[in-house]
Amino acid sequence: MIDNNLKQNISQSLAQNASVIAAYALGSFTKGTSGSESDFDLAVVVDKSQPDSLDSMYELLKDIQFPKNLDLSVVDTSSSPLFLYQVINKGERVYERNRRDMIQFETYVLHNYYDTAHLRAMYARHLKEKFSEITYAN
Repeated sequence: MIDNNLKQNISQSLAQNASVIAAYALGSFTKGTSGSESDFDLAVVVDKSQPDSLDSMYELLKDIQFPKNLDLSVVDTSSSPLFLYQVINKGERVYERNRRDMIQFETYVLHNYYDTAHLRAMYARHLKEKFSEITYAN
């Protein structure tokens, strides 16, 4: 669980950028299992990622005292469906621009994740077949 003061600081910083839809903390800090090697994982969802998105997000967040090193990901709807699903499923939302946009984003992610599930299953089957051919070919 993320400290409320940290959530508030993240929210105040990200609210300065109108393209930010939401932000999710991920990993060991959200699970309460952080250790000495842990970093603070944060995924920031933007309307459309730009080449300078990562730099501009680091700039917005630079004054926040994170518990560990910040591992920042800037994502949008073109990001990996599997990664986006993990973000909303396992992450702890620490910022939302507004409720409507956040719900619209999460709904899109869920639809896209389930719509592409059959492709991931086919790919996994194909990989398994290829690996078994390699293993037994010798």
